Amino acid sequence: MKAIVLLYITLLFPSNNCCARSGNTPVEQIQSFIKALQDGTDTDKIIENYLCYSTSGLDSLEAQQAHELLVSTIESIKPEFKSTKIQSLKIIPYLDLPEKEQNIMIKKDTKGKVYVVKHGDKRMMNVLIGDDGKIISCITMMKGEVGFFISFC
Repeated sequence: MKAIVLLYITLLFPSNNCCARSGNTPVEQIQSFIKALQDGTDTDKIIENYLCYSTSGLDSLEAQQAHELLVSTIESIKPEFKSTKIQSLKIIPYLDLPEKEQNIMIKKDTKGKVYVVKHGDKRMMNVLIGDDGKIISCITMMKGEVGFFISFC
């Protein structure tokens, strides 16, 4: 059921260029995103400040459903980071991972935009960052040993 909901998010969100916001390095942007998840920042503010998200091209019902699904997705991520100290997290460029850990289906030219958040040996989240610094995806759906990003935009 969870996979269907996440796939539904991808279908509802149109592809476009996201709202520009950056200035931070990708690692700083991810750290700031995680801090917002931890400190109780309003989910709509998290979406606005960190995620590539648009409802252009959707009618009002579709836009409402897309927003509700995204809010639900972000709310489901928050508990995983709540009790984890941000200093104990490692944010590793995907290309720096050992080859056996590079298990996400992405184009070669996109691999430089992917980061992995780890706590010890546990992979907590994969993050795909756009050129504008917004997070395109932090949700990965696994099919066997291979992961696929679920895009927000």
